[in-house]
Order: sequence, then C-alpha cells, then structure tokens
Amino acid sequence: YGSRFYQLISYMADGNKIHTRPDYKKSGKYVDARLGRPLSHGCIRTTDSDASFIYNNCKKNTKVVIY
Repeated sequence: YGSRFYQLISYMADGNKIHTRPDYKKSGKYVDARLGRPLSHGCIRTTDSDASFIYNNCKKNTKVVIY
C-alpha cells in the first residue's frame, strides 16, 4: 500500500479485514475517506471509532454476519 496505512485492523477467517480508512503516514490526511460503498476486494472499511470498538471488544472467533 505504499505510504498508506490503517490505524486498526481486525482479521477475519476468510482473509478479509475490518479496518479504518487508509491514511498517509504521519500526516493525518485520509487517502480515501469514503464509507458505505464497495471500495475494496472484500474488506470492510469503518470509522475510526467503530474499528476501535470491534478491535477492543470482539474476541477471537466472534461470529461476524455481513449483509
């Protein structure tokens, strides 16, 4: 991903991830701040607060239902 990175990443069994919006290292500016539409190959992009909640509260093997 070059100079982009994610603040929080939670991994799912199928190899996809739940993660924050990508931003540029150290600048605090988003690479792409869009949410709510298909933008990747299966990952789920969330707000920073939602990603933080999932990362801190969902234990390993928590069932995730996507619809």
